[in-house]
This record gives sequence, C-alpha cells and structure tokens, in this order.
Amino acid sequence: MYSAADEISKYSRDRLPGIDGYCLIRGDMVLSARNFLMITSSPDIGLVRYVVEIAGLAIGVFLLSRLGNPLHKASIPRDEAPFVSVIIPARNEERNLPRLLADLERQTYSAFEVIVVDDDSDDRTLEIASSFPVKTVRVETVPEGWLGKNWACHVGYLSSRGSLLVFLDADVRLHPAALEALVARAVQSPKVISVQPHFLARSLSDSVGLLFWLVGSFAVVSKPVGRPEGLFGACIAIFRSHYESVGGHARLRNEVAEDLALGQVLAQAGIPVEVVPGGSLIGVYMHDSGLRGVYRVWARTFGLGALMISRLSFLFIFLWIAAIIGSELNLIRALLSRTYDLAALACYGVAAAELLYGARRTGTFNPLFALFHVLVTVPFVTLFTISLFNVLVLKRIQWKGRSIALDENIDRNKP
Repeated sequence: MYSAADEISKYSRDRLPGIDGYCLIRGDMVLSARNFLMITSSPDIGLVRYVVEIAGLAIGVFLLSRLGNPLHKASIPRDEAPFVSVIIPARNEERNLPRLLADLERQTYSAFEVIVVDDDSDDRTLEIASSFPVKTVRVETVPEGWLGKNWACHVGYLSSRGSLLVFLDADVRLHPAALEALVARAVQSPKVISVQPHFLARSLSDSVGLLFWLVGSFAVVSKPVGRPEGLFGACIAIFRSHYESVGGHARLRNEVAEDLALGQVLAQAGIPVEVVPGGSLIGVYMHDSGLRGVYRVWARTFGLGALMISRLSFLFIFLWIAAIIGSELNLIRALLSRTYDLAALACYGVAAAELLYGARRTGTFNPLFALFHVLVTVPFVTLFTISLFNVLVLKRIQWKGRSIALDENIDRNKP
C-alpha cells in the first residue's frame, strides 16, 4: 500500500527544488508545502477544521451581541447631584494631561473637584497640572509593598472630599456631557460604574491594537460568565462608601492589574458593578509613540489579565481567536493549492465582518485592519506570548521606567 509517508519520503529525496522548497522540517523528516496540503486537505480533517472554526465564530457573534449600550447623555436634578472628586494619577503625562484637564473645564456638571496626583514624574506633568485650577499632590516615594499607580490613587482618595470618586487615566478624553452622564448613571443604579472608553486611533499603528481592545471588551463588558470580570482602570465611578467598605486601593496595594482586582473584590463583597462602552462621550488615546507604544501597553499586563479572568471567559475568547487565525490559515492553504474553497472564503469573511463590527463599536480603528486581519492577529500572538513569558517566566514587567516584580502566585484563573 502506498502511504503518505512514502509520498513524503519521495519528495524529500527528489523534489526539494521549486515549490517543494517551502518545507516544514521536524527531525529528519522534510515535509513539503505541496504534501502538507495533500495531507491536511483530506475530507475528515477538513470537516473537523471547519466545525471548530464555525463554533469559534459563533462564539464571536455571542460576545459581540453582549457589548451593551454605550454611555449616553443624561441630566441629574441639582438636589440629587453628589459632590464628585475626580482623581487623576499621572506619571510622565505631559502630552495627555493638558487635554484631559481642558476637557474637565468644559463639563456641564459643576459640583466636582479635580485632584492630580503626580507619581514622581520626570517631565512637566506637575508644572502643567499646576497651571490649571486643580488640586495637585506630588508623590516622590512609593512606600514598600505598594505599586506606584495604586499609591497615587490612594493618595488622591485621602486628599478628596467627594461622596462619589471618579478615577480617570490621564489619556482619557471627555465630551462636555460626559461627567454628568457618568454621575447620573451612578446615582440611578446605584452601582459602581466603569467605562471602557472609545479607542481613539490617531495613526495606522494604533489600529494594530484592535484585537487586544476587543478581547478586553469581551472579558469585561460582554460578561461571558454573567458578570464583569473586572473594571476598566481608565474610568471608574465609585461611591466613597463602597470604596471604603472593600478597603480601596490600600487592599490592592501590590496588584499590577488593579482594575481587574478591584472589580473582583467588589463582586466578592456583593457590590453591583456595571461596565459600559464610552461611545461618543468618553474616549482614550492608548498609544503615545507608534508601534513602540503598542508594545509598551500590551506586552505589560495582558498576559497577567488572561490569568485573572475566569476559565470560561478565557475558553470563549481563545476559541474565537483560534477561529480567526484558522480562517487565515485555511485561506492561505486554499491559495497555495490553487483551489476555490468557498468554505475557507466564507469563514474568513465572517471573521473580518466580526472584527469590523467590533472595531466600529469600540473605537475608530482603521477598517483595513479588520479586513486584512492578519495585521492584528500576528502582533496579538507575538505580544501575548511576550507578555506571558514576562509574567510566568521572568515574573517581572516594565512600566514607565519602573521594573515591577510579580507575586509568586499569579495563576489566578477562577472556575
């Protein structure tokens, strides 16, 4: 009987030139691209491949359908309006901070104070903050056992007097009605409200982060397990009573992914949490220096975040990403074999449509990165692998000039 192994051996000896020069090598076996296509194109393998792919894409439809309605404009009666303390931890934010502080000056809501905590910046952050009518606090040393941002948030809380605390990252942008809408949502619930800002892509390189942003949306906003897996640290509105009842950032002093940890602590305490998209009211500039900024943001804690969400959420997201990558590989296989594979083309198109829909719902990403989605899957797999290596092997990450050692027990996936 003439087996696939015989065919492989034949091509290994006689047919390495030409197209068969595209080879997969494992030990002493040389497998040409042509024979790889012959073996993987069998009906049984093809059927299993497409069933798994379709299941993953169906999960994507499910997750996208649960993104929820974005934050919308709302007013609140003056007699019900709480005094709000807006707390902005800032480290080396001379580019972003003036935009956010200018946005806060234009808010329709007036019962609030702004506290900028300068986290030992070595640029003009403190100088810029001092040029606005806000309270500034300078942090020069971080106590032992604390991380810088967590300490800055805690210091901001100690300096605040509002009954509602709003923590904002310095790269957030606000519509004039944003703060009033956020306060109204918190008062009407009353829940802890966190917003995933609308991703504001300023360059082509920003769109490389599309898949990272959607994965974050699915884990936190779509709620595959029926509740948020955490919060988005860029924008959190929490009543002082709730914040103090769970210990605030003092309880999270050494948490790298403090927003995910805070959401989980609140869930354990039975305090309701709602995470909503920012829509047209709250946006964010995530990357400040092209592809280097993409690397710095996503290679930092994304792997740690994957270990902190539930196993079910991780499985759903993994299957969806695997389906997208599978659609790319199947299309490449069809092109290399010069066959018209309608199933491969259809699956690729569905994956592109899902990414395009998610890109429009959650940001201003360039649509070409959804249509040619290998442009986002390759960086995602690469940076996610680097992040996991940093977290699991090196147990150390770099962030804004600081080297942060991780705890020994970092595999925190929940059932």
